[in-house]
Amino acid sequence: MSSSGGDSGPASPTRGSVAPKPRVGGGDSSDTYWTGGTNIASARRTAPKSIMARRPEDFRSAEKVERYNKDGLPEEFRLGMRNEKEYPINPATWARAIKKKAEDGGVDSVFLLYDPTKPTQEVSLFEQWGSVEKSEVRKWIKDLREDGVVKSSTQRERVCPWDLNNFYWSGDMVMKSLSFKMWREIENKLADTSGPEIFKVALDRRQSTSTSVCRVLVNKLTEMHLNKEPGMDVRTFTIKIEEVLEQITQCKKETIPTDLATVVAGTFLETGIQTFDYDAVRIYNELEKSNTKYTPKEVLEMHGERFQTLWDNEKWPHKAQKQKQDELSAMKAQLNTLQQKFDGQKGSKGNSNSNKGKGGQNQADKWATYKCHQCGKMGHIKPNCPDLKKTQSGSQQQGGGQQQQQSSGQIAPWMLEAPKSGESEVKTVEGVEYKWCSKCKLGKDKKPMWRSGAKKHVTSECRSKIKANMLGGSDAQEPEQGMDGPLRLAAGVLSKPGASTSNEGGTERREQRRKQCITSRQQRR
Repeated sequence: MSSSGGDSGPASPTRGSVAPKPRVGGGDSSDTYWTGGTNIASARRTAPKSIMARRPEDFRSAEKVERYNKDGLPEEFRLGMRNEKEYPINPATWARAIKKKAEDGGVDSVFLLYDPTKPTQEVSLFEQWGSVEKSEVRKWIKDLREDGVVKSSTQRERVCPWDLNNFYWSGDMVMKSLSFKMWREIENKLADTSGPEIFKVALDRRQSTSTSVCRVLVNKLTEMHLNKEPGMDVRTFTIKIEEVLEQITQCKKETIPTDLATVVAGTFLETGIQTFDYDAVRIYNELEKSNTKYTPKEVLEMHGERFQTLWDNEKWPHKAQKQKQDELSAMKAQLNTLQQKFDGQKGSKGNSNSNKGKGGQNQADKWATYKCHQCGKMGHIKPNCPDLKKTQSGSQQQGGGQQQQQSSGQIAPWMLEAPKSGESEVKTVEGVEYKWCSKCKLGKDKKPMWRSGAKKHVTSECRSKIKANMLGGSDAQEPEQGMDGPLRLAAGVLSKPGASTSNEGGTERREQRRKQCITSRQQRR
């Protein structure tokens, strides 16, 4: 089924022909017509609810009105599935928001089910969507769109083109006021894409109105009590009661208990405040005798008025407690705001220099279009990659444990004990291989020590020893097989038979050795 976004309904009836007067609305010419309001003749509006309820003839004005009526509610007001936490609005609040926008745009009449045989009665889909059957909604849509609204036992009104526009404009509006997940859920369940149809199906999907659901809601209401409310604030407690009542009133009429007002009155009993309890008991007893004497809404209003009187006259004992709680909450909120502001300023100062390169350019902006070859993410290059730094840190922890121990002053005593004469300069401790070099002076005390990791070596592999040999030291010997590149070459040259390492060759031999060292260094580079 195609969405209503692609089906905007018929073209405006004001273009190219004489426009008929709206079935519900007013105006005396095509440039003053407006729509909206009740279908009941005796209670109809005498003026448009807002300028967007007008139906102007000129293209620019008409385009603005149409766009307004097709636009959905702001994203924070969209109705989502029950498990969509990003759309927390409850169905009753959403329905009221849709009603407000529909009234302002003059498309609300098509949401008001009307039977001319009952001229003073009208069923508002906005308020009674739960108690209205889907078949009733679809019959009303058919009357307005195809057959015409029943006028008498033998007559029907002609189909109003303004009603058709309002059908499809409101369809777009309601659809755009749903989350994408909700729309995909109900799309295939729609008979058409009119506003009343989408509205009814979406709310039915969002909230069940079965007997069991109604029973659960009523039980929830009976468990609520004013004396459990912090500071026994009737205002906040009333809001909670209203939210539950809104859900209950959408259940089938036969499932709603007849003593619902009595249940509501019972939640205000036994507060311990004598002057308040007196009125609460009186209201409850009156409802016990006749459960229709007051509506649930009237019960809430009466208790709210009594509470406000006691509060204003400083006769509500929990007022000081409530005010103290409010002050503490306000102070906590203020402290949190200040802390966040302080942390933000501290962070910006700390990063102000480090995040800037030459010319004061921000490094984050500089590398924004670069892709890291280490992690594949945008915003930095490989040398600055956090993953690379973690890897290097991990390798240091695994391969250079003795260095960390050294820097922290936690060197194990055995690491400083040299191997005895004839003992190997290689050993394994707890699965880690260590090597001893008598030439390397490590740590704060500059002493030889057992070493692990990538830089571990024995004395014969020590580069400092090879360098000494190259310079004519007394420990010169054949280069080790494990040596690589320039070091092996240099050490091999100096260890050839006939290549003296003493000073007995005079200035000429010393100059020759100097040149060989320079050559080896160049090769190393």
